[in-house]
Amino acid sequence: MLTASRWPYSGRLRRPWRDAHGTLLQRRGLWLALRATDGEVGWGEVVVCAGFGSGCTVRECDDACATVLQGALPAPAWAPAGGDPLQRRAADLAAIAAVLDGWQQRAGRALPTEAYAGVEMALLDLLAMRCGESLAALLCGAGGRPAAQLPVHALVDNAVAAQAAVQAGAITLKLKLGQRTLDDDVGHVAATFAAVPPSVRLRLDA
Repeated sequence: MLTASRWPYSGRLRRPWRDAHGTLLQRRGLWLALRATDGEVGWGEVVVCAGFGSGCTVRECDDACATVLQGALPAPAWAPAGGDPLQRRAADLAAIAAVLDGWQQRAGRALPTEAYAGVEMALLDLLAMRCGESLAALLCGAGGRPAAQLPVHALVDNAVAAQAAVQAGAITLKLKLGQRTLDDDVGHVAATFAAVPPSVRLRLDA
């Protein structure tokens, strides 16, 4: 059996995050813990972001979790040890989906997208501990190894910032679109493209 706990959080971003929906100054959501009878705890995060997901607020996600995750919850029917690792992993993932469906049916209420993802993350975290590996390794698939480092992009707003990011070592630049007119966005992309070497990649996010 599993028991659930939740903690709302709110944190100010180091820099404003802008997209076509507006400007985001804070990250809000819920931390979620699922505790198994053997003491292991799986952690998940319910991220609530305006313009994405179901559109629910933190309170609405919390209310849904309170309804669906109340009391003692049946744990997933994990696959027994041994046998083909790929088949065992597929069975474990199917068990997570089945138990989530069962919890929602028991409560007579569906979890919002954000809450479902957070609960699923906590269950996957429990599965990773059961398998003796990190969640990152679990998500790589059987026999996979997570990368020690991941190449990331630099988010830039103008050509000057693009040049500075490249000088600092960035090889991929991300440009947010949709906050200006179409002509202005085209000009923004063209100016950035002209300001950096041809080897630099541009990632456009509308």
